[in-house]
Amino acid sequence: MPVESGRDKAARFLAQSVQRDQLSHAYLLIGPQGSGKTSLAWDFAQHLLCAEGGCGSCEDCQRVQRRSHPDVHVLAPQGVKGYVIEQVRDLVRDSALAPIQASAKLYLLQRCELLQDAAANALLKTLEEPPANTYFVLTARTREAILPTILSRCTVLELGSAPADEALVELMRQTGAKPERALGALAICGGSVQRACAFLASPARLALWDRAAATMESLLGADDLQLLQDAKDLVTAARAPLEDVSAQHEEQLEEGGDYLSRSALRSLGEQQKRELASQEREFLGELLACIRSWLGDGLSLAVGAPRALANTRSAAALRQLASQLPSQNFVNALKSVDLAGKRIAYGVTPQLAVEALLFDLRKVLSCPK
Repeated sequence: MPVESGRDKAARFLAQSVQRDQLSHAYLLIGPQGSGKTSLAWDFAQHLLCAEGGCGSCEDCQRVQRRSHPDVHVLAPQGVKGYVIEQVRDLVRDSALAPIQASAKLYLLQRCELLQDAAANALLKTLEEPPANTYFVLTARTREAILPTILSRCTVLELGSAPADEALVELMRQTGAKPERALGALAICGGSVQRACAFLASPARLALWDRAAATMESLLGADDLQLLQDAKDLVTAARAPLEDVSAQHEEQLEEGGDYLSRSALRSLGEQQKRELASQEREFLGELLACIRSWLGDGLSLAVGAPRALANTRSAAALRQLASQLPSQNFVNALKSVDLAGKRIAYGVTPQLAVEALLFDLRKVLSCPK
């Protein structure tokens, strides 16, 4: 009999809490990247907002499954150092409003180790005494990083992480992907099966992966003009999945136009704007993750580590490059990718950040032994 994972235990606990009407006003899900915190929060939302406790077929359930329910609000850090106080004040004001469609509403706050100082203080009263039928799910990677004042107001659930081999098997089972494709998707998505499933189901995101690999393969032979064009193509490819998000938003507004008030439609529109900005950051992060995965394969080959390649389509190019460069070059290249991510986080335009990255990588990977 398989051992029940931390996520499975947490999921069972939350489902039973809804069934027994023994809900806490705030839950804190603790676990490393890839442990399934976000997917569990959405599962909880389905149980919470469905009149039947998560039937899977009603309109509320279907909207939750499409990640488009107007009563589920997802927040992520917007500032360089984390959450900004304006975000939390907007949340507090919004929480006082009645649900738009369901009988309850849920706020999902991601990366709450970045909820500190004034922003955290602005949330405390609402977190302790929320409006009726309003619930919060916070996620974080470690318990120690959470402020005690936040921790004491939440029911804490520890998820742990799924072993890499189990994650690979589960992803292949859910998507039918071949091992090498599933392995690459997990590498790009930080080991999260849920994110990797969405990644493999998106033609635009798969095209981004292929574009990033092709750019890396041709990097050393590209002149300055070509690198500038490559950077433009990569950023365009990273933003392509936003078209699907925008289409879902338009459908949402069209459906809501029949029964939502003007204020509710404005609230929904603002929520969609925040979601679109968050999704753009996520897809740009996936672009950098694709490049990081490619370089990680090169580093593995350079040091002779027994690791399956995530970018099998670039196997020949990677082996050739790894035979010509010491491992430190790949380490330095990976640092350049991290620097690009920091530049984007600090407000540098993605175009400029990716241009600088490609020039840095060409220089680092051109160094002879």
